[in-house]
This record gives sequence, structure tokens and C-alpha cells, in this order.
Amino acid sequence: MLVKTEGIVLRTIKYSETSIITKIFTRELGLQSYLVKGVRGEKSKNKAVVFLPGNILEIDVYKRNNKELQFLKEFRFKTIYNSVTFNIIKSSMMIFIMEILNKALKEEETNEQLYEFLEKSFLHLDAYKEINLNFHLHFLMQLTAYLGFIPSENYNEEYGYFDLSEGVFLNNTVGRLNCLDAAYSKWLNDLLQNNHLEGINNATRETLLNYILQYYSLHLPNFTDIKSHKILHEVLH
Repeated sequence: MLVKTEGIVLRTIKYSETSIITKIFTRELGLQSYLVKGVRGEKSKNKAVVFLPGNILEIDVYKRNNKELQFLKEFRFKTIYNSVTFNIIKSSMMIFIMEILNKALKEEETNEQLYEFLEKSFLHLDAYKEINLNFHLHFLMQLTAYLGFIPSENYNEEYGYFDLSEGVFLNNTVGRLNCLDAAYSKWLNDLLQNNHLEGINNATRETLLNYILQYYSLHLPNFTDIKSHKILHEVLH
């Protein structure tokens, strides 16, 4: 069955001298892996650049039930980024986000709301004239709503300490091993509410990111060995 859909490239690897295998999160079919022939080599006219991670495509694909590897017939850009590809901070954020998505997305089920969130987020990143240095933090916290472990929104003056293990705000940290202090708990709640982060610098931004990654690792199976945030840290400094 031939299906026309949209997709966001998550990962691409070489398969042969002229072919690739690419993992794409599609609007209609969820997460899929595709064999794409004839996009590498001297005669390909550099078609493989279409499948760089983060690219948003329109694709025509063959859907075969009970097959892990599908075939991609036609492809074209849906969107061509104006700044993500050329701005080192934006491109580093995109690389980091792609690593997160490759670790976090496992299911093939269709999730159009997640697809729309991802597409909208990447278009916003591309459109920013002044770079939002906290974009990746906001993205990670908003993503938890689609992955099924969004923190409880019970933050207030009394319940001001976030428990990473339980995903809730508590009124004290007694006997808790994975609780954030008041300052980091407030910043995390600001991210959850999509508010501006007041008073954050590069050092606290890095620490907050590490806490969020710890939260992910506590709630997602096999979410380990994230590496690109170290590169992002160097770029942001």
C-alpha cells in the first residue's frame, strides 16, 4: 500500500555504496525505518542531504505489515530551514534533541499530536531572530506530556521541592534522595508552565539540564548515555 505522509528525520545510516537506512517519525504511520536507494554516490547529486536529522519531509512510502524495514518511493523537503543548518547554537540544539528523540521514541503507533508538537518546535527554533538559550530545556519539559510522564502541576509556596522519582512537588525533602532544592524546583515549574527563566546563567542552565536528563532516565527504560549535551554545553559557553 502506498501512503503519502509527512515525516521528521531522526537518524540516517549508510547501507551500501548508494543507499541509506533512515528512521523517520511520520505523521500518519508513527516511527518507521526506510530503505532509500540511489541517494549516495557520484550520480546521486547529493540527495542524501535531504535525510539529515531534523529535516521535515513529504514522503511517499510503501506500507507493508509485519515488516520492520519499509521502502521509501518519493521524497522532498516540506520545509527548508533558514537558520538551523547554519547557526552553530541552533544546529547543536537540534543534534541534542535528535539524540533525545532517538532514545525516547520507540513505538510505531501514530501520534499526530506529538508530530505537530515536534514540527512546530523546530519551526520556532528556526524562526528565532535572537537565540533562546533555554529552548532545549523548554522542549524537554514540554515533550514529557507526549511521552507520558509529565510532572504534576501542584507547585506552590508550600509545595516547592520537586521529586524527580515521583514527578511531584513536595513540601519538604526529608528522606528523599532525588529532590531538587527550591531554586531548581521553581525553574523546573517555570519550564513546565512555559514561562521565562529568571536569573539563570550558563552554569545553572547546565545543572538544570542534568536534572531533567536524570528525570528522563528515571521514567524511560534504557534512557542512558546521552552525549551531545556535552557538546551543547561547550557551544553555549
